[in-house]
Amino acid sequence: MTRLHAAGVAAVIVAAVCGFALLAAAQAPAPTAPPAPATVSVPALPAMEETSAPGLKLTIQSASGGDPDVRASRLVALRVPAESAPSPFVAPGAFKATWQGFLTLRIKGDYHFSALGNGTLKVTLNDATALELTGGDFANKIGPLVKLKKGKNPIKVEYASPPTGDASVRLHWSAKEFVPETVPPSVFSHDGADAALRGQGRLRHGRELVANLRCTKCHTSDAAAGGTAMRELSADAPSLLDAGQRYGQAWLARWISNPHAMRPDTEMPNVFNAPAGAVDPRARDIAAYLVESSTKPQAAAGEEQTSPNLVTEGARLFTGLGCVACHVLPDNEKPTEVATKRVLLEHVNAKFLPGALKAFLLKPEQHYAWIRMPNFKLADGEAAALAAFLRSRPAPAIEAEPAGDARRGLELFQTAGCINCHASKVENHFKAAPLDALLATSDWTRGCVAGEPAARGKAPDFALGDAPRAAIRALAASRFESIKRDTSAEFAERQVAQLNCLACHSRDRQDDSWSQLTAEAESILQPLPPAEVNHDSPFMGDQSRPPLTWTGEKLRPQWAADFIGGTLKYKPRPWLQARMPAFPARAKLLAQGLAQAHGNPPASPAHAKADPALAPLGQKLVGKAGGFSCVQCHAVGEQKALAPFEAPAINFAHVSERLNKEYYERWVYNPQRVQPGTRMPQFADIELRTAIKDPLNGDAKQQFEAIWNYLLAGQKIEPPQ
Repeated sequence: MTRLHAAGVAAVIVAAVCGFALLAAAQAPAPTAPPAPATVSVPALPAMEETSAPGLKLTIQSASGGDPDVRASRLVALRVPAESAPSPFVAPGAFKATWQGFLTLRIKGDYHFSALGNGTLKVTLNDATALELTGGDFANKIGPLVKLKKGKNPIKVEYASPPTGDASVRLHWSAKEFVPETVPPSVFSHDGADAALRGQGRLRHGRELVANLRCTKCHTSDAAAGGTAMRELSADAPSLLDAGQRYGQAWLARWISNPHAMRPDTEMPNVFNAPAGAVDPRARDIAAYLVESSTKPQAAAGEEQTSPNLVTEGARLFTGLGCVACHVLPDNEKPTEVATKRVLLEHVNAKFLPGALKAFLLKPEQHYAWIRMPNFKLADGEAAALAAFLRSRPAPAIEAEPAGDARRGLELFQTAGCINCHASKVENHFKAAPLDALLATSDWTRGCVAGEPAARGKAPDFALGDAPRAAIRALAASRFESIKRDTSAEFAERQVAQLNCLACHSRDRQDDSWSQLTAEAESILQPLPPAEVNHDSPFMGDQSRPPLTWTGEKLRPQWAADFIGGTLKYKPRPWLQARMPAFPARAKLLAQGLAQAHGNPPASPAHAKADPALAPLGQKLVGKAGGFSCVQCHAVGEQKALAPFEAPAINFAHVSERLNKEYYERWVYNPQRVQPGTRMPQFADIELRTAIKDPLNGDAKQQFEAIWNYLLAGQKIEPPQ
């Protein structure tokens, strides 16, 4: 249950004014011929001492010149489809990319470098050339032996895109102990205080703010409307149709009046600049309109039930499904500190009408497609149990407000900017100056981006701090050019953060938050009666979730999109109590972006057809008689794994549709290098030989190729004899 709080955004009424409405001037129409651009003063970045940050510094510049873009990069990898921009800050066309920083080792060693991709590539380590490649295919070309020292080795990777077609690159290395693999992000570092990096980072922060605050919903711009524009600019906002069916009127009034007083990190603005405490009468009026204009409350569909048993079941779901990784219960006085942000469930009871909380848990995206709260595909009874548990926790009450004037609320709803973002059946009477007009007339120190109330005037208050205001002003000084373009890889990186993926999954050197919340989860479960032993439960073995370090290299984007979107017909890891929730609106874009961040195409090509001579050998090799006994842990189609208790694994029927072959080869050669701590054994030695001599004479490469050809049968796979 990641992000129950997003429904708070789902009820927010006036995020429509999330542009930078500049006082009453926001009502002015755009001039037909904008005057010369106004000067925007951008605060200087504060001084910062040199600091080590993960990843490398990546500089991208058009081959024809112009200002470069700079950002941190987890990997030496990228994929830029033909005719696409390599960066939001660089126009489409030929480009150059340079990665710089350090490759740090715990012990010295000898390595060969190689790459996948095309174009021109040069790798320099400790001022010596480690690899030089040019052409349409970098594969099977290996650089000279390079001696790397213990500690930091300065690295520079220079890449130029090919003259035509997609541009792609991913840096590999190999040593005596392992076959070629992607150089892992864990060995890279750079100076996080670099001025160029911080400056471009501020612009990226400004882009995210403009998108997430929905600025262009009020201040329209052609730059935000194109098919290549920043993806989030096309996101919807919570629908307000029949909002009164779902939300309590007193909660609505307080939320509209001052959302930051109820949740400090919300993107919903304080439209009427109301102080914390008393509810603004205009907010009461809008709340009254929303309730009166709705049909009868959703409670008619069935009141939420409660009982001690239901509350107990809900508590186990809250801890077992990972809700605790994203949310803090309202009566938790000392929540555990974790790296990812968690949201306090303080106002759940007051917010949701009877029946509405359960309905929301069953389908969070029903009224808001881009909601950050995912769909856990809960059964009806599970949603009822979670609702009962959340209702049972002590929480502050919200006092009823005097009745508002619904007729005046309608007028305010039509004129305050609500309908710019939120779906409604009534006519919108709010007009704001287009973005181009503001760029021509404003110095961006007044209105929504003002630091002081006097300068903000009647514009809504987004509770922006100094850094966010500086980021928006920096973006305004750049004329908002970068919102015209986006890359799938950067979209995916933003979504990993926004969707709180690292609450449940580790990545690179960052542990997931859920694993650090054992004590808090136990404190929730401790007062409950002991759980009954269910001998038919499918949950067993290692309950850790897969890390995200190699997701874009590992998973085929087509399969990943179905998995993230919730349309996959099976659960890949049925032994886990945790389940992957669905993010339907983002699934395809996220899957493609993760792949392109690793240098892979947005859609994996079809696998080569199985070799009829090799597939039967692979079938024998996975069996117990004369094989590697893979069937001990892996199910094969309808045949269950023979003894999977400690180490259950993916059904072989699903492997080829999930995995890219390149990742399969890395994994099967040395699983521990890919995922330290995995229970998957290593069958090949450093000479690439196995203990199985027949078939294929113990040659690991040939044997693993035979197994792959067997796995290509997919859903039609037959178990070994």
